Amino acid sequence: RKRDQRYVDPTEMDSHADTIVAGRNTLLLSYTDRVCEVSPYSDEYQPIKDVPVVSAATGYTSACGENFILILNEALWMPNLNHSLINPNQLRHHGVEVQDNPYAMEPMTIISHEHDFCACLESNGSTIFIKTWTPTQEDLESYPHIHLSSSNHWNPQQIKFPSFSLSERAKIESRNLSSIKRNSRMGAIGTDAEGFEMEEFNDTLIESIVASTRKVNKLAVGPLDEEELEAPRTFISSDRHSSITAEDLSERWCISVKQAQMTLDATTRRLVRSAIMPLSRRYRVDRMFGIRRLNYEISTDTIDGKVKSIHGDRYAQIFGSKEFFVAAYPMGSKSEAGDMLDKFVRRYGAPKLLKFDGSKEQCGKNTKFQQIIRKYEIPYHIVEHERPNQNPAESVIRELKRKWYRIMYKM
Repeated sequence: RKRDQRYVDPTEMDSHADTIVAGRNTLLLSYTDRVCEVSPYSDEYQPIKDVPVVSAATGYTSACGENFILILNEALWMPNLNHSLINPNQLRHHGVEVQDNPYAMEPMTIISHEHDFCACLESNGSTIFIKTWTPTQEDLESYPHIHLSSSNHWNPQQIKFPSFSLSERAKIESRNLSSIKRNSRMGAIGTDAEGFEMEEFNDTLIESIVASTRKVNKLAVGPLDEEELEAPRTFISSDRHSSITAEDLSERWCISVKQAQMTLDATTRRLVRSAIMPLSRRYRVDRMFGIRRLNYEISTDTIDGKVKSIHGDRYAQIFGSKEFFVAAYPMGSKSEAGDMLDKFVRRYGAPKLLKFDGSKEQCGKNTKFQQIIRKYEIPYHIVEHERPNQNPAESVIRELKRKWYRIMYKM
């Protein structure tokens, strides 16, 4: 498409599309090292092969005239499509609230997991959508960014949604039995409805489910036939940055497949880029708006100064490490700890592990501190109660107090 050409097209809600599709009203930010095959709704059409998985951006203008940049991570890049598709379940998996039921009492909206962005959905016939536009480089630098999907690897086949237990399902579906009993026209249905016992129904249901889930492991007996022998694996690859599977890593490192899978799960691979696909001139954008990742463990705690400063600050959020790195951010109340964490991440980067105590300002479910942790996907560890030795920030605070006393004594 033409450079810097802007398109205003609908971005539709489509649960049948198991992954977000970025159309011509989006701007490419970066590629991943993965491609996929997109199958149409009918087998009569040929699938589209080697569709890259990317991070893309699209612009949204609210009814109040405010502009936002919506970041679509783990999306399929199809710039020739005259609209984009959003899988609402992929957004919900990231904590974004999507209400796309037009018959519900609440309006149809998309609300970010931090509740700092809300977009009202529109409808055209049975299609639910929002109108978005192609952003420019200047738009990316001027308007706030809202991440609608996670940057973690999205595999729709491995996602597990919350579900009911067997007993809960049996309790809910027991209403069907009640309706059968009330229906006099179904007196003879192969069993006596009046004498039907719920306990017998549950026992029969459980036995059938257990029987259906039994698996028989067949082991090969004797030598394999020639046609059953697999070709030897090779480490030669035609891709410059090929995707490594657990089986490949197991053969290369001579470890078990389980250990190889654990290794891949513990490796972020955030800096992996593909050189096989066409390089984008906007690679710089992804690094510009991305968060630096620190290869260090950082601890944090709140210090109480007992009295207010001339600026009205009584507390300070301390970030430190075992190497006595320290960063202090004064604040008026403990509830500002989340804002101070945001400042620290923007200034230094996101640590590979963040340690803190169990104070309500830091561990509350809906606190700003937890919102920032989810926003930047920071792994964290809450130290045990009354175990200050587990938090290196306590040592940093001790040294800070000593230095403060020495300065005040000289004055």
